[in-house]
Amino acid sequence: MATYTSILKPTSFLTLQEVAEWLNISSDKYAVPADPAPFPKGVEELRRLLERLINVSCDKVESILQTRVVAQPYEEIHDGNNANVIVPSKWPITEVTEIKIDYNRNYGPETVIDLQNAILRGFADKRQLPSDVSIRIIGNDIALRDDNKDSFIGKIFSGSVIGAIKIKYKAGWAKDVDDIPWDLKQAATLLVEYYYFQRSNRDLNVTSKGIRGESYTKIKDGVPDTVMELLEPYIDHSLAGFEKSQTNTFDI
Repeated sequence: MATYTSILKPTSFLTLQEVAEWLNISSDKYAVPADPAPFPKGVEELRRLLERLINVSCDKVESILQTRVVAQPYEEIHDGNNANVIVPSKWPITEVTEIKIDYNRNYGPETVIDLQNAILRGFADKRQLPSDVSIRIIGNDIALRDDNKDSFIGKIFSGSVIGAIKIKYKAGWAKDVDDIPWDLKQAATLLVEYYYFQRSNRDLNVTSKGIRGESYTKIKDGVPDTVMELLEPYIDHSLAGFEKSQTNTFDI
């Protein structure tokens, strides 16, 4: 009887079918046979290999981007900063779900800030369709609107208040798997292809050799230029080298 437990990670954003199609691997080479038929020779091994390469490639893309491809929920605690702007640690921000302000750090329901007063600031998503009615924002930070009430802005962001601001938000390049930019999927797919064929051609990451083969120049970080060109528009350089203001960060 054929049984198989997938090793694909929940955060991997490529499917086995997408990768196999790109590599021109027919489904009979990796498909799980119907019970009670056993696995044909090599099928289980190939399937596990492809899933492992998908995991590695998706992780590598997100490592280069320093963010998730599919948006994930986060919760952070921030200190006061004498301003009305919060800069979360994760980028790009797709949604703000909750802001609480509490000097005693109990964060009860009475400390919730009306999100109508919160403004997600960033730039317009160029992937929008012409038919989209509202502008989709790729967020950099969260600002609280100044409504001229001294008790509203002045106390919330007092610089002497430690850990008084709790925010919940989502960050990543796509709302769900159907929203993933095609160039990010293609970059990960090309990485899978690169790693797959590197097994039999160790020179794939070598750009030059000496006359006798004693000198090698390898691709930086083992990532082909075609992959980096696809990823470049999604890399955030604006805060490179600067620490952001959060004190604690953890996935929900």
